[in-house]
Amino acid sequence: MSQARIGINGFGRMGRLALRAAWDRPDLELTHVNEVEGNAETAAHLLMFDSVHGRWPHEVSAGDGLEIDGTGLGYSDASELAMVPGPMSTSCSNALEGFERLSRSTPTSRKE
Repeated sequence: MSQARIGINGFGRMGRLALRAAWDRPDLELTHVNEVEGNAETAAHLLMFDSVHGRWPHEVSAGDGLEIDGTGLGYSDASELAMVPGPMSTSCSNALEGFERLSRSTPTSRKE
């Protein structure tokens, strides 16, 4: 089975929950997180500890990006998706105004 490569734009509550939900799925490969507020250290802490869902049972750390259970993910704080390395296929940010803007920023996007 081939893996779909997933990048997450927006790492607030919804972005973190999307990553948590996708992490153990063998058909998905999470590759990158883009969040304009905060940094990788803050993102790692907020991913580990959620006030509603509790502590996530995976090891999370930050450096140049995020590392989860020894697997590295890229991390950036670009305000324009065109500046993000790699495709962003999941938008958890209210900054985008629909599929058209996401698909302009992500050449590999396709309509479902």
